[in-house]
Amino acid sequence: MVDTQLDGNINTRYNDVWSDGTYVYCACTNAIEVYSVDGSGNLTNVQDYLTGNFYLSVWGDGTYVYFGRTGTSGVECYSVGVGGALTLTDSLTGYRADDIWGDGTWLYSVTFTDVVRVFENDGAGNLNLIKDNSLSLGIGLGIWGDGNFLYTATNTNGIRSHSIDSTGVMVNIDQDDFGGQYWDVWGDGNYIYCAMLDAGIVSYSVDGSGNLTRIDTDDQGGNYYDVWTDGNYIYAAADGAGLLSYKVGSP
Repeated sequence: MVDTQLDGNINTRYNDVWSDGTYVYCACTNAIEVYSVDGSGNLTNVQDYLTGNFYLSVWGDGTYVYFGRTGTSGVECYSVGVGGALTLTDSLTGYRADDIWGDGTWLYSVTFTDVVRVFENDGAGNLNLIKDNSLSLGIGLGIWGDGNFLYTATNTNGIRSHSIDSTGVMVNIDQDDFGGQYWDVWGDGNYIYCAMLDAGIVSYSVDGSGNLTRIDTDDQGGNYYDVWTDGNYIYAAADGAGLLSYKVGSP
């Protein structure tokens, strides 16, 4: 452990985190928190937005940072100024945003009510809806893409792979359900990894048609909520086992 921070001004929980390499942005139950990080990994709280809103997710594209909210509040888009100061530029309401991800062209948010939203930033911080896709996901909790396909993690229908066309229309390709609630999905260009609420971490391969093959599983106890990889290791966050790291070997 290098450092830990908890803003003393609020009684809240930290739901999601993302960094652009300069600042660290946290989506919290009652606030947005921004931190700087030094060369030793020490954190300093530089911005403290006590909005009273419930933020579930955060992701950025290097220019703007997007925060997902509960209810029908959707996604908020912020520009980043001096000292990590955030300025709200636009919002896209209608559905809650449990997770956000972008591929450089479009942005995607997965919702608690089956819909995957495809939208864009016009370059000036304005959000434009491209397409709302209803895909019989059940409750969608995580989304990620590898440049060829999109993948969603759901609490009732496992992991799904999807194609997407030039108009933003998504189509279900394949599905696998290991028998638990899938809370997050991420990949490294070779394999797909899913964090499961009650069954640990699961890895998949995907072929050129988007078909999924389950490869391996591991469960160290607790509920796995989040997964991410840096290309060398896979990291999973579990409320009963803490932060776990995995190394991928040959199947």
